[in-house]
Amino acid sequence: MTLDFYQQKAAYQNELYSIIIAGAGTGKTFTLIGRIEYLVKQRHLKPEEIVVISYTKETVLEFKEKLKKHLGFSVNVFTFHKFAITILETLSYPFSLFQDDDFEFLVQEFLYSYCEQNSSLKKIVLSYFSFFGKYGFGSYHKLMDHNDLLNLQKHLIQFIHLWKAKGFEDFQLQELIQKSYGKTKSFFRLVYLLLDVYSHEKNSQCLLDFDDLIIMATKQLNELTTFPYQHILIDEFQDSSYLRIQFLKEIVNHFSISFTVVGDDCQSIYGFSGTENNCFSTLKNIFPSVCTFYLKYTYRNSQELIQIANHFVLKNPIQLKKDIISSISLEKPIEILYYLHTRKIFDMLKYIFCKETSTNILFLGRNSFDWKYYFKENEIHWNNKKEFTLAHFPNQIFSFLTVHQSKGLEADVIILLHLENSIYGFPNQTPLLKPFQKIMPKEKMKYEEERRLFYVALTRTKKRIYLITPYFKSSKFVKEIYLDNKNKIKVTFFY
Repeated sequence: MTLDFYQQKAAYQNELYSIIIAGAGTGKTFTLIGRIEYLVKQRHLKPEEIVVISYTKETVLEFKEKLKKHLGFSVNVFTFHKFAITILETLSYPFSLFQDDDFEFLVQEFLYSYCEQNSSLKKIVLSYFSFFGKYGFGSYHKLMDHNDLLNLQKHLIQFIHLWKAKGFEDFQLQELIQKSYGKTKSFFRLVYLLLDVYSHEKNSQCLLDFDDLIIMATKQLNELTTFPYQHILIDEFQDSSYLRIQFLKEIVNHFSISFTVVGDDCQSIYGFSGTENNCFSTLKNIFPSVCTFYLKYTYRNSQELIQIANHFVLKNPIQLKKDIISSISLEKPIEILYYLHTRKIFDMLKYIFCKETSTNILFLGRNSFDWKYYFKENEIHWNNKKEFTLAHFPNQIFSFLTVHQSKGLEADVIILLHLENSIYGFPNQTPLLKPFQKIMPKEKMKYEEERRLFYVALTRTKKRIYLITPYFKSSKFVKEIYLDNKNKIKVTFFY
């Protein structure tokens, strides 16, 4: 395994605390592996004294396989939640896991049974809807058969997950109730009451949900007399929530260990999961002596594409400025395909096939249902959740993912669908509910996270990306990227 100059600089360093900013395709995984190799062979740490934190079970398994392949030895690799579990199990802390499905069932029971039988709670729920004059106070049964209550259930679940991930306290919720009115006040009152029921349910059975695991593990660190690790590495650090950052802080301070975090702030796209969109700055405030390294060579994108993508995403004022260099050159790697009707998709695909020899083609959508705008049910055959074939092109296997699902992946050719200027287009323009506005960070620029998400979409391609957009309702992002790069982007019309 050979690292380039900037990868070596980031991997072979002796800083106590370090941040590695790894832009799209710059080889962060190999740099992490190189860092582990350096810590073992040059700093003489034992493999069992190193722990890696990744974000999903899948990425944990992938990282373990790459370690064995390139280094011949392994280290402990956990998700944040599994790492928290190992700490609690070491202390013989009694608990069982409260699954997300269990929580959804509890919220459903709260709204459809508990509230229906309690006149005070029923009044709060009805007041939430009667603010718009939809329901009278004697029509709870009518409400139970309506999608509005299902939407309220979904929003309550989403809000509570976000509330906990951001580390908010009960008194802050009480303050929000006092300062709010109408529909928003009713929503916060329901959240407060539901959290009380939720806490009682968990405490009575020694249950912890996924956020509780990190909260409790952080609190229990003082009970540990020894800690097996000397260095902690965190992958995809840009996806860290407040709870996870505090977890890292307490571990480092309590046991005086060193750390390396790796990620790309331009790919922070999970705001609704509680991600801190400025987590690298937050970490620098906690550890002022932290040293930052930048990976500068991309091995995926052409220089032309990365220049366009970087110029686009760095319009967000909070993004860290970075220079990415590629040895790959490709004239006009972005092509905009305008259409008048979605059924023109087959003409567009024929056009793309005439230009591209690769069979590695990935469709991306802002939403999981974006493919439905273009293909009828009888035209598409799904081989699995990701891969499909089309009746018009039976010998070609395609893949479809949402842009969120595609992060960390790549394909030779990307086709980005449904770039429409609409509520469910790209950027997504669904208005944020007022309760969420109270706890989500205020953007300095409109569509900050959507801009980062579009950057992720652009940088999945190893060759070209085709932007599929309606001529009369074209996406704001498509218009912007074309106006900024008229001579670097090809445009084709399908009438």
